[in-house]
Amino acid sequence: MVAPATHDEVAKVFHNWSPPIRDLIAKFPEKLMKWGIFDMADHPAPTYASGRVAILGDAAHASTPFLGAGGAMGIEDALAMASAMQIVRDAETSAATIPAALQAFSAVRLERSQWLVQSSREMGAIFQCRDPSAGSDGNRWRVEAEQRTKKIWEFDVDGMVEQIRLEFEQRMAKAAHHLKEFMSCPAE
Repeated sequence: MVAPATHDEVAKVFHNWSPPIRDLIAKFPEKLMKWGIFDMADHPAPTYASGRVAILGDAAHASTPFLGAGGAMGIEDALAMASAMQIVRDAETSAATIPAALQAFSAVRLERSQWLVQSSREMGAIFQCRDPSAGSDGNRWRVEAEQRTKKIWEFDVDGMVEQIRLEFEQRMAKAAHHLKEFMSCPAE
């Protein structure tokens, strides 16, 4: 997760930057540490639930820090999971109830949370001038950050909870239909 680095390494990377940045780097100690930044963009989880087990937060969708919202996604997951478990508590219990609730949670959370993983990675490339379409255009950085953070912060939490309920109801209806078909099959 960390690797040794030197003052000279950092100074070389920033040698063309403005004098205030170079002055700041000149104050760094000789021995430094590089921190690894990892995400799940290259290997996203295909689902967050299987049977009676689910993952959430960083276990489901670890993200880079460039949008500052990984923790917020985990909190949204916690609310989504609590809502799914509230539905289970209020529903008629069957063997399919918990798996249906967990699959509803996964279905609703997957797209948004994986968007964050990819979007944060893209913002990292923009902020670090590694995105050829943005270059060092500060205005592009601002526009991209504003659009992406708007999607993060203007989220309809009540709509998410309602989606989980609807998804759960659809899954339970499908399970009831399959059970009815199974029960109506003639015995041999």
